[in-house]
Parts: sequence; C-alpha cells; structure tokens
Amino acid sequence: MIVPAPDTSAAILAGGNSTRMGRDKALVTLDGFPMIRHVHDTLRRVFEHVIIISDRTDAYKFLGSPVFPDVHKGLGPTAGIHSALTNMTTDRVFVVPCDMPFLSEAFFRYMRDYPSNGDACVLASEGVRNPLLGLYRRRCLTIVAAELLAGRSNPQRLLDMMETTVVTISENLDFYSPRLLENINHTADLRHTVAGPPRR
Repeated sequence: MIVPAPDTSAAILAGGNSTRMGRDKALVTLDGFPMIRHVHDTLRRVFEHVIIISDRTDAYKFLGSPVFPDVHKGLGPTAGIHSALTNMTTDRVFVVPCDMPFLSEAFFRYMRDYPSNGDACVLASEGVRNPLLGLYRRRCLTIVAAELLAGRSNPQRLLDMMETTVVTISENLDFYSPRLLENINHTADLRHTVAGPPRR
C-alpha cells in the first residue's frame, strides 16, 4: 500500500552508456528480473508517480511508467536530473540510478521522510555525496538549467551551489544491509549477485 506523499515523485536515471557493463545494464537480468525492474517496482510501492529518464524511450515501456529523454543531450547525469525536474510537477523529485537493485522500500521511505528544507537532500556513502541518489526541489531547476546551458555538467558542483542536506546510513538502522548501496557496473558483479524479487 502506498502511503501518499503528494509533494514527492521519483525518477529513475537510465541514460548512461553502460560502457563498463558492455550492454544496457538496466536490462541485465538479476534473478529473473531486469535490474531496472527491481528499482522501479520498489519505488512504485513508495511513490505514486515514477518516471524513467532515458533517450532509449522504447526500451523501458514494459515497466508501464512514462519514459522521458534528456532535453540537453550528451551532458550526463546532470541532464538526467534536469529532465526529471522538467517532466514532474511535484515539489520534490527523488532521483535514483538504475543500477542499485538492493535499495529497499524502507530506505526510500527513510529518504523521502528525512527532515530537510534545503534545495537538495542526498545520500552520502563513505564521506562522498551521491548526487544521483537524492531528492531535489523544483526550485533547483533554474540552477540546473543554467549549468547545462553553460556547458557544465558536474553534479557535485550542483550540490555546492545549492542548500544541500546530506544523509548518511548507519548499521543501526533496521533496514540496513551490507549490499543496500551496492552498484552493479561490471559483468563480474553479476557473478556474485542474487537480487531476489523486487525488494520491500
């Protein structure tokens, strides 16, 4: 059951070239499901509206959620954040990469409900902020658009320009698991990965 959060939607960033994987990693099968489905279906239990950001607009239609391309081509994940903010009308958009299949429903709720009045609220792991895993308010769109129009696409720079809340995850949280924040980037990662059904 989805607990309503009408001010917040979610967007999966699936616009990378998957050069390290050698194929579209979002569609790599983990325990019978494409990797992006693990992320998508878990998000759908938390957010009423979920979209996918990718120039491959036909590849993800099977998920049943809208797919939107980048407005600014070739400018990486910053362009993905821009497209997410452009195509959603909610005050906040939670951006999530397609290659983190172990993220759980409890984690998404924790991030969604984390107290923050800033422009952005992002996760940090091992002291490094992850601009591709966090919430952005629509008012950020002006900053993001200006950076892209200037040909700048460093998402860490974006966070420096915003009022940013940083969230860390510790082992004492009841939803913590050692693989919670693991990325699947290489074929070798798949040999040791069993994601199971989309997570709760």
